[in-house]
Amino acid sequence: MDNLGELYYECGIKYFEAERYKEAVSNWIQAYDLDYEKESIIENIYNCFILPNEQEFRKNYEQNREGFTEVPFEACTLDFIPLSEDEFCIFDREEKTFQGVIALEENPLQGDKIEFNDILYTDTWDIREMTADMKEYERDVVYVLVNELEPKFVSFLKLPRFRELYLKNVILFRNERIMHDFFEEYEEFYLPKQIVTADGKKYWDLIHNFHEKRIHHTDAERKNIFLSICIPSYNRGEIALENVRHLLSCPYDSEIEIVVSNNGSTKGVEAYEEIKNIKDSRIQYHEFPENQGYAANILKVCSMAKGRFAMLVSDEDLMILDHFGKYLSAIKANQDCGILFAGRGDLGLRWDPEEDNTVSIIEKGIWAIETAAMWTYVTGFTYNMRLCQKLGALEKLEQLRCGKAIDWRNEEMMLDRTSERNLCVEIYTNNCLAMMLCRYADFAHFKLDMFDVKKNNTTFKGCFDIGSRPECRLEKQNSRMDFVHQVLNLNKGDFIRLFLYECKRTHFLINLSFNAYPEDMLKLGSEWEIQACVYKDQKEYLDSFPIPLTEEEYAIIQGKIARTEE
Repeated sequence: MDNLGELYYECGIKYFEAERYKEAVSNWIQAYDLDYEKESIIENIYNCFILPNEQEFRKNYEQNREGFTEVPFEACTLDFIPLSEDEFCIFDREEKTFQGVIALEENPLQGDKIEFNDILYTDTWDIREMTADMKEYERDVVYVLVNELEPKFVSFLKLPRFRELYLKNVILFRNERIMHDFFEEYEEFYLPKQIVTADGKKYWDLIHNFHEKRIHHTDAERKNIFLSICIPSYNRGEIALENVRHLLSCPYDSEIEIVVSNNGSTKGVEAYEEIKNIKDSRIQYHEFPENQGYAANILKVCSMAKGRFAMLVSDEDLMILDHFGKYLSAIKANQDCGILFAGRGDLGLRWDPEEDNTVSIIEKGIWAIETAAMWTYVTGFTYNMRLCQKLGALEKLEQLRCGKAIDWRNEEMMLDRTSERNLCVEIYTNNCLAMMLCRYADFAHFKLDMFDVKKNNTTFKGCFDIGSRPECRLEKQNSRMDFVHQVLNLNKGDFIRLFLYECKRTHFLINLSFNAYPEDMLKLGSEWEIQACVYKDQKEYLDSFPIPLTEEEYAIIQGKIARTEE
Protein backbone atom coordinates (compact mmCIF):
# COMPACT_ATOMS: atom_id res chain seq x y z
CA MET A 1 0.00 0.00 0.00
CA ASP A 2 1.71 3.14 -1.26
CA ASN A 3 -0.50 5.76 0.39
CA LEU A 4 0.25 6.12 4.12
CA GLY A 5 -3.07 7.84 4.68
CA GLU A 6 -4.85 4.87 3.17
CA LEU A 7 -2.94 2.55 5.47
CA TYR A 8 -4.06 4.45 8.57
CA TYR A 9 -7.63 4.60 7.27
CA GLU A 10 -7.82 0.83 6.66
CA CYS A 11 -6.22 0.10 10.01
CA GLY A 12 -8.84 2.30 11.64
CA ILE A 13 -11.60 0.26 10.08
CA LYS A 14 -10.04 -3.00 11.30
CA TYR A 15 -9.63 -1.66 14.84
CA PHE A 16 -13.22 -0.44 14.83
CA GLU A 17 -14.49 -3.85 13.72
CA ALA A 18 -12.45 -5.41 16.51
CA GLU A 19 -14.10 -2.95 18.98
CA ARG A 20 -10.76 -1.37 19.73
CA TYR A 21 -12.22 2.09 19.44
CA LYS A 22 -9.36 4.12 20.82
CA GLU A 23 -6.93 2.69 18.27
CA ALA A 24 -9.55 3.14 15.52
CA VAL A 25 -9.95 6.86 16.25
CA SER A 26 -6.20 7.34 16.54
CA ASN A 27 -5.59 5.82 13.11
CA TRP A 28 -8.42 7.75 11.49
CA ILE A 29 -6.98 11.00 12.89
CA GLN A 30 -3.61 10.10 11.40
CA ALA A 31 -5.25 9.54 8.02
CA TYR A 32 -7.24 12.78 8.38
CA ASP A 33 -4.10 14.80 9.06
CA LEU A 34 -2.63 13.30 5.87
CA ASP A 35 -5.65 14.60 3.91
CA TYR A 36 -7.00 11.12 3.19
CA GLU A 37 -10.78 10.54 3.04
CA LYS A 38 -11.40 13.47 5.37
CA GLU A 39 -15.15 13.73 4.83
CA SER A 40 -15.61 9.99 5.26
CA ILE A 41 -13.58 9.97 8.46
CA ILE A 42 -15.55 12.87 10.00
CA GLU A 43 -18.81 11.19 9.01
CA ASN A 44 -17.73 7.91 10.60
CA ILE A 45 -16.57 9.58 13.80
CA TYR A 46 -19.75 11.63 14.21
CA ASN A 47 -22.06 8.70 13.40
CA CYS A 48 -20.21 6.22 15.60
CA PHE A 49 -19.02 8.32 18.56
CA ILE A 50 -20.44 11.83 18.83
CA LEU A 51 -24.11 11.67 17.76
CA PRO A 52 -24.92 8.54 19.83
CA ASN A 53 -23.73 10.46 22.93
CA GLU A 54 -25.22 13.84 22.04
CA GLN A 55 -28.03 13.68 24.60
CA GLU A 56 -25.56 12.88 27.36
CA PHE A 57 -23.32 15.75 26.24
CA ARG A 58 -26.31 18.09 26.18
CA LYS A 59 -27.42 17.01 29.64
CA ASN A 60 -23.95 17.61 31.06
CA TYR A 61 -23.74 20.98 29.38
CA GLU A 62 -27.06 22.25 30.66
CA GLN A 63 -26.20 21.19 34.20
CA ASN A 64 -22.70 22.71 34.07
CA ARG A 65 -23.43 26.00 32.35
CA GLU A 66 -26.02 27.38 34.80
CA GLY A 67 -24.73 30.67 36.18
CA PHE A 68 -21.50 30.28 34.21
CA THR A 69 -22.24 31.04 30.56
CA GLU A 70 -25.15 32.02 28.30
CA VAL A 71 -23.72 30.30 25.23
CA PRO A 72 -26.31 27.73 24.02
CA PHE A 73 -25.32 24.12 23.41
CA GLU A 74 -25.64 24.49 19.63
CA ALA A 75 -23.12 27.36 19.57
CA CYS A 76 -20.32 25.32 21.15
CA THR A 77 -17.57 24.79 18.61
CA LEU A 78 -15.76 21.81 20.13
CA ASP A 79 -17.03 18.26 19.95
CA PHE A 80 -15.73 15.32 21.96
CA ILE A 81 -15.05 11.76 20.87
CA PRO A 82 -15.27 9.31 23.78
CA LEU A 83 -12.20 7.07 23.88
CA SER A 84 -12.97 5.70 27.33
CA GLU A 85 -15.11 6.69 30.29
CA ASP A 86 -12.84 9.63 31.18
CA GLU A 87 -10.78 10.25 28.02
CA PHE A 88 -11.98 12.28 25.05
CA CYS A 89 -10.51 13.37 21.74
CA ILE A 90 -11.25 17.03 20.85
CA PHE A 91 -12.50 18.10 17.43
CA ASP A 92 -12.77 21.77 16.47
CA ARG A 93 -15.79 22.15 14.15
CA GLU A 94 -14.83 25.67 13.11
CA GLU A 95 -11.28 24.90 12.11
CA LYS A 96 -12.05 21.28 11.20
CA THR A 97 -9.01 20.09 13.14
CA PHE A 98 -8.38 17.54 15.87
CA GLN A 99 -6.96 19.19 18.99
CA GLY A 100 -5.57 16.26 20.94
CA VAL A 101 -6.96 14.46 23.96
CA ILE A 102 -8.24 15.46 27.37
CA ALA A 103 -8.23 12.92 30.17
CA LEU A 104 -10.56 13.92 33.00
CA GLU A 105 -9.17 13.96 36.52
CA GLU A 106 -10.54 11.59 39.13
CA ASN A 107 -10.92 14.35 41.72
CA PRO A 108 -11.33 18.15 41.60
CA LEU A 109 -8.00 19.82 40.88
CA GLN A 110 -6.54 21.13 44.11
CA GLY A 111 -2.84 21.89 44.43
CA ASP A 112 -0.86 21.20 47.58
CA LYS A 113 0.74 24.65 47.65
CA ILE A 114 -1.43 27.42 49.08
CA GLU A 115 -1.03 30.51 46.90
CA PHE A 116 -2.34 33.91 47.95
CA ASN A 117 -2.00 35.62 44.57
CA ASP A 118 -4.69 34.99 41.96
CA ILE A 119 -3.92 34.36 38.28
CA LEU A 120 -5.40 35.56 34.99
CA TYR A 121 -5.40 33.65 31.68
CA THR A 122 -6.27 35.65 28.60
CA ASP A 123 -7.39 34.83 25.06
CA THR A 124 -7.31 31.08 25.51
CA TRP A 125 -9.88 28.33 25.19
CA ASP A 126 -7.76 25.34 26.20
CA ILE A 127 -8.26 24.30 29.82
CA ARG A 128 -5.24 22.04 29.48
CA GLU A 129 -3.03 25.14 29.50
CA MET A 130 -4.21 25.81 33.05
CA THR A 131 -4.18 22.36 34.61
CA ALA A 132 -0.48 22.31 35.51
CA ASP A 133 -0.94 25.38 37.73
CA MET A 134 -4.24 24.05 39.10
CA LYS A 135 -2.54 20.82 40.14
CA GLU A 136 0.31 22.63 41.87
CA TYR A 137 -1.41 25.60 43.55
CA GLU A 138 -4.57 26.19 45.53
CA ARG A 139 -5.80 29.67 44.65
CA ASP A 140 -8.97 31.45 45.68
CA VAL A 141 -9.69 32.54 42.13
CA VAL A 142 -8.52 31.71 38.61
CA TYR A 143 -9.66 34.42 36.20
CA VAL A 144 -10.15 33.52 32.53
CA LEU A 145 -10.67 36.16 29.85
CA VAL A 146 -11.84 34.40 26.68
CA ASN A 147 -12.99 37.25 24.42
CA GLU A 148 -14.26 35.67 21.17
CA LEU A 149 -13.09 32.20 22.28
CA GLU A 150 -15.95 31.65 24.74
CA PRO A 151 -17.81 29.10 22.52
CA LYS A 152 -14.67 26.99 22.47
CA PHE A 153 -13.88 27.29 26.17
CA VAL A 154 -17.39 26.51 27.40
CA SER A 155 -17.60 23.49 25.09
CA PHE A 156 -15.74 21.58 27.80
CA LEU A 157 -18.91 21.82 29.89
CA LYS A 158 -20.24 18.97 27.77
CA LEU A 159 -17.94 16.63 29.66
CA PRO A 160 -19.19 14.85 32.81
CA ARG A 161 -18.39 16.63 36.12
CA PHE A 162 -16.22 19.11 34.24
CA ARG A 163 -17.27 22.16 36.24
CA GLU A 164 -16.75 20.34 39.51
CA LEU A 165 -13.34 19.02 38.44
CA TYR A 166 -11.86 22.13 36.83
CA LEU A 167 -13.93 25.26 37.39
CA LYS A 168 -14.74 25.41 41.11
CA ASN A 169 -12.67 28.59 41.54
CA VAL A 170 -12.82 29.95 37.97
CA ILE A 171 -14.40 33.31 37.13
CA LEU A 172 -15.00 33.65 33.39
CA PHE A 173 -14.95 36.99 31.59
CA ARG A 174 -16.53 37.01 28.13
CA ASN A 175 -14.71 40.21 27.16
CA GLU A 176 -12.57 43.02 28.55
CA ARG A 177 -15.55 45.29 29.20
CA ILE A 178 -17.11 42.73 31.54
CA MET A 179 -13.77 42.24 33.32
CA HIS A 180 -13.38 45.99 33.63
CA ASP A 181 -16.85 46.41 35.14
CA PHE A 182 -16.32 43.47 37.50
CA PHE A 183 -13.08 44.75 39.04
CA GLU A 184 -14.47 48.26 39.35
CA GLU A 185 -17.70 47.17 41.03
CA TYR A 186 -16.34 44.40 43.24
CA GLU A 187 -13.23 45.81 44.86
CA GLU A 188 -13.29 43.04 47.45
CA PHE A 189 -12.09 40.68 44.71
CA TYR A 190 -8.30 40.87 44.54
CA LEU A 191 -6.62 41.77 41.28
CA PRO A 192 -4.55 38.97 39.70
CA LYS A 193 -0.82 39.20 40.38
CA GLN A 194 0.09 36.66 37.71
CA ILE A 195 -0.98 36.79 34.06
CA VAL A 196 -0.59 34.10 31.42
CA THR A 197 -1.00 35.90 28.09
CA ALA A 198 0.50 36.47 24.69
CA ASP A 199 0.18 40.24 25.14
CA GLY A 200 1.83 40.96 28.47
CA LYS A 201 2.11 44.73 28.22
CA LYS A 202 -1.53 45.21 27.30
CA TYR A 203 -2.92 43.25 30.23
CA TRP A 204 -0.40 44.37 32.81
CA ASP A 205 -1.25 47.96 31.87
CA LEU A 206 -4.92 47.10 32.30
CA ILE A 207 -4.37 45.59 35.78
CA HIS A 208 -2.20 48.57 36.74
CA ASN A 209 -5.04 50.92 35.81
CA PHE A 210 -7.46 48.96 38.00
CA HIS A 211 -4.90 49.16 40.84
CA GLU A 212 -4.52 52.94 40.47
CA LYS A 213 -8.30 53.44 40.55
CA ARG A 214 -8.64 51.33 43.68
CA ILE A 215 -5.95 53.09 45.69
CA HIS A 216 -7.43 56.48 44.81
CA HIS A 217 -11.00 55.40 45.56
CA THR A 218 -10.74 56.69 49.12
CA ASP A 219 -14.49 56.80 49.74
CA ALA A 220 -15.07 53.11 48.99
CA GLU A 221 -16.07 50.71 51.75
CA ARG A 222 -13.26 48.20 52.14
CA LYS A 223 -14.83 44.77 52.63
CA ASN A 224 -12.13 42.12 52.32
CA ILE A 225 -8.88 43.33 53.87
CA PHE A 226 -6.62 40.36 54.53
CA LEU A 227 -3.69 41.99 56.32
CA SER A 228 -3.45 45.20 58.32
CA ILE A 229 0.11 46.52 58.63
CA CYS A 230 0.03 48.41 61.93
CA ILE A 231 2.67 51.06 62.64
CA PRO A 232 2.67 52.70 66.08
CA SER A 233 4.94 55.76 65.98
CA TYR A 234 6.23 58.50 68.24
CA ASN A 235 8.51 61.43 67.40
CA ARG A 236 9.85 59.78 64.23
CA GLY A 237 7.69 61.30 61.53
CA GLU A 238 10.33 61.25 58.80
CA ILE A 239 11.09 57.57 59.42
CA ALA A 240 7.39 56.68 59.57
CA LEU A 241 6.77 58.60 56.33
CA GLU A 242 9.58 56.72 54.59
CA ASN A 243 8.12 53.42 55.76
CA VAL A 244 4.61 54.29 54.59
CA ARG A 245 5.85 55.37 51.18
CA HIS A 246 7.84 52.14 50.93
CA LEU A 247 4.78 50.02 51.73
CA LEU A 248 2.59 51.95 49.30
CA SER A 249 4.92 50.93 46.47
CA CYS A 250 3.75 47.31 46.77
CA PRO A 251 1.29 45.97 44.16
CA TYR A 252 -1.44 45.16 46.68
CA ASP A 253 -4.55 47.28 47.16
CA SER A 254 -7.77 45.63 48.39
CA GLU A 255 -5.72 42.99 50.20
CA ILE A 256 -4.02 45.30 52.69
CA GLU A 257 -4.24 48.45 54.74
CA ILE A 258 -1.56 50.51 56.48
CA VAL A 259 -2.60 51.74 59.92
CA VAL A 260 -0.51 54.50 61.50
CA SER A 261 -1.05 55.84 65.00
CA ASN A 262 0.91 58.93 66.00
CA ASN A 263 1.30 58.96 69.78
CA GLY A 264 1.07 62.73 70.32
CA SER A 265 4.46 63.44 68.72
CA THR A 266 6.15 66.82 69.17
CA LYS A 267 8.91 66.07 66.64
CA GLY A 268 8.54 65.31 62.96
CA VAL A 269 5.10 66.87 62.99
CA GLU A 270 5.29 67.95 59.33
CA ALA A 271 6.03 64.40 58.21
CA TYR A 272 3.10 63.02 60.20
CA GLU A 273 0.90 65.65 58.59
CA GLU A 274 2.11 64.45 55.21
CA ILE A 275 1.13 60.86 56.06
CA LYS A 276 -2.26 62.11 57.17
CA ASN A 277 -2.81 63.86 53.86
CA ILE A 278 -1.75 61.03 51.54
CA LYS A 279 -4.70 60.24 49.27
CA ASP A 280 -4.57 56.47 49.26
CA SER A 281 -7.44 54.16 50.22
CA ARG A 282 -5.01 51.82 51.98
CA ILE A 283 -4.04 54.29 54.70
CA GLN A 284 -5.72 54.72 58.08
CA TYR A 285 -4.21 57.48 60.20
CA HIS A 286 -4.80 58.41 63.83
CA GLU A 287 -3.08 60.76 66.24
CA PHE A 288 -3.37 61.30 69.96
CA PRO A 289 -3.30 64.93 71.13
CA GLU A 290 -0.49 63.98 73.54
CA ASN A 291 1.67 60.97 74.40
CA GLN A 292 -0.46 58.20 75.89
CA GLY A 293 2.39 55.72 76.37
CA TYR A 294 3.48 52.66 74.44
CA ALA A 295 0.62 50.39 75.52
CA ALA A 296 -2.11 52.82 74.50
CA ASN A 297 -0.61 53.27 71.05
CA ILE A 298 -0.21 49.54 70.48
CA LEU A 299 -3.79 48.87 71.53
CA LYS A 300 -5.05 51.74 69.41
CA VAL A 301 -3.33 50.66 66.23
CA CYS A 302 -4.54 47.08 66.71
CA SER A 303 -8.12 48.16 67.46
CA MET A 304 -8.15 50.16 64.22
CA ALA A 305 -7.15 47.14 62.14
CA LYS A 306 -9.88 45.88 59.81
CA GLY A 307 -7.92 42.99 58.37
CA ARG A 308 -8.36 39.33 59.21
CA PHE A 309 -4.73 39.49 60.37
CA ALA A 310 -2.72 42.38 61.78
CA MET A 311 1.05 42.68 61.61
CA LEU A 312 2.82 45.02 64.03
CA VAL A 313 5.76 46.90 62.51
CA SER A 314 8.09 49.42 64.11
CA ASP A 315 8.20 52.60 62.06
CA GLU A 316 11.95 52.10 61.49
CA ASP A 317 11.72 48.60 60.01
CA LEU A 318 11.28 48.33 56.24
CA MET A 319 9.49 45.29 54.85
CA ILE A 320 11.31 43.28 52.19
CA LEU A 321 8.60 43.67 49.58
CA ASP A 322 10.01 40.92 47.36
CA HIS A 323 8.98 38.48 50.13
CA PHE A 324 5.54 39.98 50.74
CA GLY A 325 3.63 37.62 48.45
CA LYS A 326 5.31 34.60 50.02
CA TYR A 327 4.32 35.80 53.47
CA LEU A 328 0.71 36.36 52.47
CA SER A 329 0.62 32.82 51.07
CA ALA A 330 2.18 31.51 54.30
CA ILE A 331 -0.46 33.27 56.42
CA LYS A 332 -3.24 31.93 54.20
CA ALA A 333 -1.86 28.39 54.51
CA ASN A 334 -1.79 28.66 58.33
CA GLN A 335 -4.75 30.91 59.02
CA ASP A 336 -6.02 28.83 61.93
CA CYS A 337 -2.93 29.81 63.93
CA GLY A 338 -3.23 32.54 66.54
CA ILE A 339 0.19 34.05 65.97
CA LEU A 340 2.33 34.04 62.84
CA PHE A 341 5.87 35.28 62.76
CA ALA A 342 8.37 36.07 60.04
CA GLY A 343 11.13 38.47 60.89
CA ARG A 344 14.85 38.11 61.22
CA GLY A 345 15.33 34.55 62.44
CA ASP A 346 16.05 35.87 65.97
CA LEU A 347 13.73 33.46 67.76
CA GLY A 348 16.37 30.78 67.95
CA LEU A 349 14.09 28.09 66.59
CA ARG A 350 15.99 25.20 65.05
CA TRP A 351 15.28 24.04 61.53
CA ASP A 352 15.96 20.52 60.37
CA PRO A 353 18.33 20.86 57.36
CA GLU A 354 17.08 17.52 56.06
CA GLU A 355 13.53 18.84 55.72
CA ASP A 356 12.33 21.31 53.14
CA ASN A 357 9.83 22.85 55.51
CA THR A 358 9.42 26.61 55.53
CA VAL A 359 7.25 26.76 58.62
CA SER A 360 7.60 25.53 62.17
CA ILE A 361 4.30 25.04 64.03
CA ILE A 362 4.48 25.28 67.82
CA GLU A 363 1.47 23.68 69.43
CA LYS A 364 -0.89 25.95 71.33
CA GLY A 365 -0.48 26.11 75.09
CA ILE A 366 2.71 26.26 77.10
CA TRP A 367 5.07 25.57 74.19
CA ALA A 368 3.65 28.39 72.10
CA ILE A 369 3.40 30.72 75.12
CA GLU A 370 7.08 30.23 75.95
CA THR A 371 8.02 30.93 72.34
CA ALA A 372 5.94 34.09 72.26
CA ALA A 373 7.32 35.21 75.63
CA MET A 374 10.92 35.23 74.42
CA TRP A 375 10.27 37.72 71.59
CA THR A 376 9.51 41.22 72.89
CA TYR A 377 10.51 43.42 69.93
CA VAL A 378 7.49 45.06 68.32
CA THR A 379 8.16 44.04 64.69
CA GLY A 380 7.29 40.58 63.42
CA PHE A 381 4.17 39.28 65.12
CA THR A 382 1.06 38.86 62.98
CA TYR A 383 -2.09 38.44 65.03
CA ASN A 384 -5.22 36.50 64.13
CA MET A 385 -7.73 39.29 64.62
CA ARG A 386 -10.79 37.04 64.51
CA LEU A 387 -9.39 35.16 67.50
CA CYS A 388 -8.52 38.49 69.14
CA GLN A 389 -12.11 39.60 68.83
CA LYS A 390 -13.47 36.26 70.02
CA LEU A 391 -11.31 36.41 73.16
CA GLY A 392 -11.84 40.15 73.74
CA ALA A 393 -8.05 40.26 73.98
CA LEU A 394 -7.55 43.98 73.38
CA GLU A 395 -10.24 44.86 75.89
CA LYS A 396 -8.65 42.63 78.54
CA LEU A 397 -5.26 44.24 78.03
CA GLU A 398 -6.82 47.68 78.35
CA GLN A 399 -8.41 46.64 81.64
CA LEU A 400 -5.03 45.47 82.97
CA ARG A 401 -3.36 48.79 82.23
CA CYS A 402 -2.85 51.40 84.90
CA GLY A 403 -4.46 54.07 82.74
CA LYS A 404 -1.44 56.35 82.60
CA ALA A 405 1.58 56.45 80.34
CA ILE A 406 4.76 54.85 81.66
CA ASP A 407 8.13 56.16 80.46
CA TRP A 408 10.45 53.17 80.32
CA ARG A 409 13.40 55.49 80.95
CA ASN A 410 11.90 56.72 84.23
CA GLU A 411 13.29 54.63 87.10
CA GLU A 412 10.63 55.63 89.61
CA MET A 413 7.77 54.71 87.29
CA MET A 414 9.40 51.46 86.20
CA LEU A 415 10.02 50.22 89.73
CA ASP A 416 6.90 51.52 91.47
CA ARG A 417 5.39 48.35 92.89
CA THR A 418 2.69 50.28 94.76
CA SER A 419 1.02 51.21 91.47
CA GLU A 420 -2.00 49.35 90.14
CA ARG A 421 -0.35 48.77 86.79
CA ASN A 422 1.20 45.64 85.33
CA LEU A 423 4.61 46.61 83.96
CA CYS A 424 4.69 43.73 81.46
CA VAL A 425 1.37 44.82 79.94
CA GLU A 426 2.58 48.44 79.77
CA ILE A 427 5.93 47.91 78.05
CA TYR A 428 5.42 44.54 76.32
CA THR A 429 1.82 44.95 75.19
CA ASN A 430 2.50 43.27 71.85
CA ASN A 431 4.14 40.35 73.65
CA CYS A 432 1.23 39.92 76.07
CA LEU A 433 -1.24 39.88 73.19
CA ALA A 434 0.80 37.16 71.49
CA MET A 435 0.84 35.05 74.65
CA MET A 436 -2.94 35.36 74.99
CA LEU A 437 -3.52 34.05 71.47
CA CYS A 438 -0.97 31.26 71.93
CA ARG A 439 -3.02 29.96 74.83
CA TYR A 440 -5.75 28.95 72.39
CA ALA A 441 -4.14 28.60 68.96
CA ASP A 442 -0.85 27.43 67.46
CA PHE A 443 2.17 29.62 66.77
CA ALA A 444 3.50 29.56 63.19
CA HIS A 445 7.10 30.63 62.63
CA PHE A 446 8.11 31.08 59.01
CA LYS A 447 11.63 30.60 57.72
CA LEU A 448 11.40 33.87 55.82
CA ASP A 449 13.15 37.18 56.42
CA MET A 450 10.53 39.91 56.13
CA PHE A 451 12.23 43.04 57.43
CA ASP A 452 15.31 45.12 56.85
CA VAL A 453 15.82 46.30 60.41
CA LYS A 454 17.57 49.66 60.30
CA LYS A 455 20.05 50.93 62.84
CA ASN A 456 18.73 54.21 64.19
CA ASN A 457 20.31 56.29 66.90
CA THR A 458 16.94 57.54 68.12
CA THR A 459 15.91 54.11 69.36
CA PHE A 460 18.26 54.11 72.40
CA LYS A 461 19.81 50.82 71.35
CA GLY A 462 23.18 49.80 72.67
CA CYS A 463 23.15 51.86 75.89
CA PHE A 464 22.81 50.93 79.56
CA ASP A 465 19.42 52.10 80.79
CA ILE A 466 16.89 51.34 83.49
CA GLY A 467 15.56 48.41 81.47
CA SER A 468 18.94 46.66 81.81
CA ARG A 469 19.09 46.97 85.60
CA PRO A 470 18.51 43.78 87.66
CA GLU A 471 15.61 45.25 89.65
CA CYS A 472 13.82 46.11 86.42
CA ARG A 473 14.47 42.66 84.99
CA LEU A 474 12.85 41.22 88.11
CA GLU A 475 9.89 43.58 87.93
CA LYS A 476 9.32 42.48 84.33
CA GLN A 477 9.54 38.82 85.34
CA ASN A 478 7.12 39.19 88.25
CA SER A 479 4.64 41.27 86.29
CA ARG A 480 4.70 38.74 83.42
CA MET A 481 3.88 35.94 85.86
CA ASP A 482 1.08 38.06 87.37
CA PHE A 483 -0.29 38.61 83.85
CA VAL A 484 -0.11 34.89 83.09
CA HIS A 485 -1.91 34.05 86.31
CA GLN A 486 -4.65 36.64 85.80
CA VAL A 487 -5.29 36.06 82.10
CA LEU A 488 -3.99 32.76 80.71
CA ASN A 489 -5.50 30.38 83.25
CA LEU A 490 -2.71 27.79 82.99
CA ASN A 491 -2.77 24.60 84.98
CA LYS A 492 -0.36 24.32 87.91
CA GLY A 493 2.27 22.31 86.01
CA ASP A 494 2.43 24.74 83.11
CA PHE A 495 2.48 27.78 85.42
CA ILE A 496 5.41 26.32 87.38
CA ARG A 497 7.22 25.50 84.16
CA LEU A 498 6.78 29.05 82.89
CA PHE A 499 7.96 30.48 86.22
CA LEU A 500 11.14 28.41 86.07
CA TYR A 501 11.63 29.45 82.45
CA GLU A 502 11.31 33.12 83.41
CA CYS A 503 13.72 32.70 86.35
CA LYS A 504 16.32 31.16 84.09
CA ARG A 505 15.74 33.83 81.48
CA THR A 506 16.24 36.64 84.00
CA HIS A 507 19.62 35.24 85.06
CA PHE A 508 20.58 34.86 81.42
CA LEU A 509 19.67 38.48 80.62
CA ILE A 510 21.62 39.75 83.62
CA ASN A 511 24.65 37.82 82.42
CA LEU A 512 24.20 39.51 79.04
CA SER A 513 24.16 42.90 80.77
CA PHE A 514 27.44 42.07 82.47
CA ASN A 515 28.95 41.13 79.11
CA ALA A 516 27.60 44.23 77.35
CA TYR A 517 27.96 46.84 80.13
CA PRO A 518 30.52 45.48 82.64
CA GLU A 519 31.47 48.87 84.12
CA ASP A 520 27.85 49.94 84.64
CA MET A 521 26.87 46.62 86.17
CA LEU A 522 29.87 46.48 88.51
CA LYS A 523 28.79 49.81 89.97
CA LEU A 524 25.71 47.94 91.22
CA GLY A 525 27.66 45.04 92.69
CA SER A 526 29.63 41.96 91.73
CA GLU A 527 28.12 39.38 89.47
CA TRP A 528 27.76 36.98 92.41
CA GLU A 529 26.11 39.64 94.60
CA ILE A 530 23.60 40.59 91.92
CA GLN A 531 22.70 36.99 91.10
CA ALA A 532 22.18 36.36 94.83
CA CYS A 533 19.80 39.34 95.01
CA VAL A 534 17.94 38.02 91.98
CA TYR A 535 17.56 34.61 93.63
CA LYS A 536 16.30 36.30 96.80
CA ASP A 537 13.64 38.20 94.87
CA GLN A 538 12.59 35.07 92.96
CA LYS A 539 12.29 33.17 96.23
CA GLU A 540 10.11 35.95 97.65
CA TYR A 541 7.80 35.54 94.65
CA LEU A 542 7.81 31.79 95.28
CA ASP A 543 6.87 32.40 98.92
CA SER A 544 3.75 34.28 97.79
CA PHE A 545 3.10 32.04 94.80
CA PRO A 546 -0.38 32.75 93.35
CA ILE A 547 -1.08 29.02 92.98
CA PRO A 548 -1.10 26.82 96.12
CA LEU A 549 1.91 24.48 96.33
CA THR A 550 2.59 21.38 98.34
CA GLU A 551 5.73 21.32 100.48
CA GLU A 552 7.32 18.91 98.01
CA GLU A 553 6.50 21.16 95.02
CA TYR A 554 7.86 24.20 96.87
CA ALA A 555 11.12 22.42 97.68
CA ILE A 556 11.60 21.23 94.09
CA ILE A 557 11.01 24.71 92.64
CA GLN A 558 13.27 26.36 95.22
CA GLY A 559 16.03 23.91 94.40
CA LYS A 560 15.73 24.60 90.69
CA ILE A 561 15.87 28.38 91.01
CA ALA A 562 18.82 28.03 93.39
CA ARG A 563 20.69 26.00 90.76
CA THR A 564 19.78 28.64 88.16
CA GLU A 565 21.54 31.22 90.34
CA GLU A 566 24.69 29.10 90.37
